[in-house]
Amino acid sequence: MRMTGYEAFTLHNAINLHFNGSYDCFKYNFKTNVTEKTYWKRPDKFQLTKIGKRFKSKDDIIMYFAAHQVAGNKYSGDMIRDEETYTKFLKVIDSMSYVFRNELEQISDVKFDDLLEIEDTYPRIVQLHHEGTG
Repeated sequence: MRMTGYEAFTLHNAINLHFNGSYDCFKYNFKTNVTEKTYWKRPDKFQLTKIGKRFKSKDDIIMYFAAHQVAGNKYSGDMIRDEETYTKFLKVIDSMSYVFRNELEQISDVKFDDLLEIEDTYPRIVQLHHEGTG
């Protein structure tokens, strides 16, 4: 089932509020007090409709909006013009378990407690991560 522009707008609004720190979208299940009347007054309603039609699930569109929020694209027009951001985000998500497994293999010869010992200002595991070796 494709989303309507209004449904896309409500999710976009919830995620925007969440990333600005004034709202917990998980606590409120992505519900906000925006109305359909507000949606129809928006100049970007056609872009939101286009985004809504593109995705089959709520989770997919949430990932789309979150990826763009992280990248600094807060406006729907910027999102549509910048498809590379979402593509890169999906690649990172897809490769996350692979990267995690490889990083664990690189530090597997070190005892867990040793990784948590603080050297200078950070635990060893954080220093290894900054150095790109863990």
